[in-house]
Amino acid sequence: MGISLFTFRLLILFFPGIICCYVIEIYTVHKEITQFKFLLNSFILGTSSYMIYWLLLKLINLLFKENFTITTFISFMTDTNHLISFKVLLFVSLIAIMLGLIITIIDNNKLHIKLAHKLKLTYKFGEQDVWGYTLNSKDIGWVTIRDLKNNLMYNGWVLSYSDNMNNPEILLSDVEVYNNTTGDLFYVINTLYLTLDKSNIYLEIYNKKEKESNNVKE
Repeated sequence: MGISLFTFRLLILFFPGIICCYVIEIYTVHKEITQFKFLLNSFILGTSSYMIYWLLLKLINLLFKENFTITTFISFMTDTNHLISFKVLLFVSLIAIMLGLIITIIDNNKLHIKLAHKLKLTYKFGEQDVWGYTLNSKDIGWVTIRDLKNNLMYNGWVLSYSDNMNNPEILLSDVEVYNNTTGDLFYVINTLYLTLDKSNIYLEIYNKKEKESNNVKE
């Protein structure tokens, strides 16, 4: 089945939106999005990129008395005789990349959530689940993991962890492994990777500064 000219023009014109979505997809942690939502986000972000391009040219013409020709997105879509400028497409794609990076910074630092908290619009914490919210804390460091099924206890510093509780993985350093019931020390190891059964674990967290202070006293 052949592709229509309108569909082809639409794909080209929303290429910046697809790029922007791809940048956000790479650098942020989020739930899996549906194909429809990806296309919708591409539409919104692509249109936003063209609007930013249009505003920038308007501003340049106003401030520097230039006379850049501003071809609007609507003219591309409604006038089939209007040629698509690949130079414009390149500039808009660069804007889309910058827009994607800005959105990434906002999302990873939860700036929109912090602003919403100050305005009392929401009290959501912005993470996918409590697992991510807990381990993303700035004070997270030394933890105790109790594996009830295997009767083991792990003490160690958090190096890395999975993005959500559906796949609870964690990497610890300076690890002490104990019998959870008796407290007997089994062994000590530099680094330990654990795949956890979320229905059989407890996670105890110690304040990072407090633990470092205790180590100095010892």
